[in-house]
Amino acid sequence: MSILDYLICAPYSERKIAREWATVDILVSTAEVPDGIRPYETAVRYRGGEWRVIAAYHSSNDALAGHECWMATFRAGTRPDAVASIFNMKGLL
Repeated sequence: MSILDYLICAPYSERKIAREWATVDILVSTAEVPDGIRPYETAVRYRGGEWRVIAAYHSSNDALAGHECWMATFRAGTRPDAVASIFNMKGLL
């Protein structure tokens, strides 16, 4: 099985770097992704809305550090709707 096959088939629980509630209505998830230009992403879900990708990383260490930074940002009062989404999909540019 190729790495791409693994990533496409791998459950979230195996790809997850971190997933936490920053506040009662802000969920932050950082995971390995099969379709990204960069293989790791942080996404945020605000008040049960759609997931929005807000950061992408080249390594799992960078992804964990980025996740922790986003958690601190949202816990300090920044609302996710004030943060721009990013584009991180292969083959669509």
